[in-house]
Amino acid sequence: MRRPAGTLISLDLECSCFTNSASHIRIKMKRRVWLILVIGSLACAAVFIVIVRWYVEPKIRKAHTGWLFTQLQELIQKADDVRDENTLNQLMSESLIDWNSCKLEGGRVFDGWGHEVQILFDEQVIVWRFQSAGADGSFDTPDDIILSAEPPTARASGRGAL
Repeated sequence: MRRPAGTLISLDLECSCFTNSASHIRIKMKRRVWLILVIGSLACAAVFIVIVRWYVEPKIRKAHTGWLFTQLQELIQKADDVRDENTLNQLMSESLIDWNSCKLEGGRVFDGWGHEVQILFDEQVIVWRFQSAGADGSFDTPDDIILSAEPPTARASGRGAL
């Protein structure tokens, strides 16, 4: 029995379409799997970055503030006679201080968290005191960073802090 030519062609087309559809579905599946893997990887990376920043950033800011205080202490110990804030501000602006996330703005020093640093000079014992409020922004709490520095004149006169 002979089939009409159109029937054979339509069967061939159906088979051809079915084969192409299956491979097309496999390609779409592979693309979806890769897309899911890429999106999942990006989401994991974003979560990791947020956790690291949440955990590491306060430690970095504390280290920057501590390093600033150490530099200020060295600056005062090398200076001849620093007994007022104007002289200290002039020294700070002229010196090569590595400010990192801290800054000197308008004669005021800001710590790594952006809080103003208290700078006090005690004439009784001739010592400078630097105090950062720390991460919580409140003074006289356990996270404060405090450093004292005495100028050479205090050591020479024997009136410096012990």
